[in-house]
Amino acid sequence: MIKIKHPEWLHVVKQYKTFYGFDQKWYRRVWRRTAGCGPTCATMTLIYLNKRNNLKLPYKNQGYNSIVDSMNKIWEYVTPGLRGLNTLELYQNGIARIATENKIELNFQKRKIDAENKPPLEEVVDFVTQGLKQDVPVGFLNWHNGNVTGLDDWHWVLIVAIEGNKIFCYDQGKKLSCDLKEWLEHTKKGGGFVYYTAKI
Repeated sequence: MIKIKHPEWLHVVKQYKTFYGFDQKWYRRVWRRTAGCGPTCATMTLIYLNKRNNLKLPYKNQGYNSIVDSMNKIWEYVTPGLRGLNTLELYQNGIARIATENKIELNFQKRKIDAENKPPLEEVVDFVTQGLKQDVPVGFLNWHNGNVTGLDDWHWVLIVAIEGNKIFCYDQGKKLSCDLKEWLEHTKKGGGFVYYTAKI
């Protein structure tokens, strides 16, 4: 298994319960709770990179309240439209603005999955693996779940580990695993994968 080194940096204890990753339902506004999977994924990514690379960003996991504060701040940059945060470019552009304003350099890697021209499974597995090998989580935008149980349509999750074709994700405060082979074979709309590394 290949995984990020410190998944616990993304864990939260709230009312004696451990959450694995952050939950878009922690937003207080109804629209943000509905459309907030992309900004939530971006928050997890940036908090992990911030701690790993000491980037001095104003986003930290110091408990539930600090996370919700970070989620709301990041929303102002990684902002969903009427169809949510439905492209890799919206995600990329929002985080790029954060990096510019905070005078840090981030390398962005993406792999879009076109449902009409799907890449070989090996290429997708390799992309995810390369991100995790660098100790960074990988964002996964899924426009159609390919009938994978537990994976929502039109949704972002964060990949924290991979073993063979199986990915292990944090989604809405819970652990989720799914088979990339099954998703790639059956998704009707595709999606994409993204990760960031910091220039230090």
